[in-house]
Amino acid sequence: MISGSFRLGVGLLCIFSLGVETAVFCATEEEITDFIDRGNNYLLRGQLDLAIQQLDQAVSAIRQQKPNPKFAAAFYYRACAYEAKNDFKQSIEDLTEAIALNPNYLIARYRRGDLYQKIGQLDDALSDYLEIVAIDSKQ
Repeated sequence: MISGSFRLGVGLLCIFSLGVETAVFCATEEEITDFIDRGNNYLLRGQLDLAIQQLDQAVSAIRQQKPNPKFAAAFYYRACAYEAKNDFKQSIEDLTEAIALNPNYLIARYRRGDLYQKIGQLDDALSDYLEIVAIDSKQ
């Protein structure tokens, strides 16, 4: 038996102490989806800090698993929350991660292009917009 394991809800949450400040978090796909859904619900209600907290949980769990395009929404929603808080740098980073998970996530590319345009990185914005056209023309 591994000490530090707890049964929470329908899934298994594993926390292993790796030092004073480090832990590894393992969650089921259902738990990750729940974090994403709760984060999006908080986002839609304008509760940005609560949205970010839930989406941080999702992102932590996602990073412990093999890449899965369906979880790109966690990064996208968190990017939306950061954008609403005018943290464009963090928003762009999250949109970049969403696109890395799902290269065909056009709304993430579009939003990132808009943010690049807002901060004056016009070449990057144009690159995103052109990539959207290229992907869309193939579908």
